[in-house]
Amino acid sequence: MARRSWGLCSASNGERAKNDPHAAAAQPREDTLQLLGEGRTFEEIAQIRSRKVSSVVSLVVKLMEEGELKFEAKWLGAERYAQIASAIQQFGKERLKPVKEALPEEVTYEEIRLVAAHLRMNAKSNMRQSRSGPEPRCSPS
Repeated sequence: MARRSWGLCSASNGERAKNDPHAAAAQPREDTLQLLGEGRTFEEIAQIRSRKVSSVVSLVVKLMEEGELKFEAKWLGAERYAQIASAIQQFGKERLKPVKEALPEEVTYEEIRLVAAHLRMNAKSNMRQSRSGPEPRCSPS
């Protein structure tokens, strides 16, 4: 059986493959956005970019917080999202350990980070909308 080659590293010296367009990590943000746009999973992106899944998720969270990327429901099932969101509402968004401890063991810190970032973005968006509501009208005197 032939071993599948991902084209990430040269077998001889561990260098990144030159024919892999995503291997050059000179543009991690752009590469990650492109791969997400292609429908790749976090696991696939991590493998393509020779990174850990947690590093990919950290970058995705940063991109979300900077407004370059919106949360996508396909990243988490609705039930898992609701479960995590409920725990975050109970224990807060800033410290993840109490949230993690309140959830089933199979829920990962990466999933918690994604939901927490999405909830923070929603809260910021709601604050901006309430501040930028209609201008109060003054009646002429």
